[in-house]
Amino acid sequence: GTADLYIKANGDLQTTGGDILGLGNETYSYNSTNSSVPSTTKTSITTDYADNKIGTALTDGSIVYLKFFLSAPAGQPAGTYNNSLSFKAVANGQSP
Repeated sequence: GTADLYIKANGDLQTTGGDILGLGNETYSYNSTNSSVPSTTKTSITTDYADNKIGTALTDGSIVYLKFFLSAPAGQPAGTYNNSLSFKAVANGQSP
């Protein structure tokens, strides 16, 4: 069969000290044929798989290349910001 692939984040980006960078500042681009992932289309990542389909009707051996972008406001405290990303594959046409 074929599969659809989804991605989601667990929440805002945070430092261990508690500084927060809103999830709306993190975007991504994806491509299934070009490993350089031309970034003409940037998608905002959310905490819901349904908002973030990155592959449709993928077959065995399919590849999805990803590139992530971060936009921090000028007043954002410096630091190492982290969040977790999750991926989910479902049968083509099924809900994640």
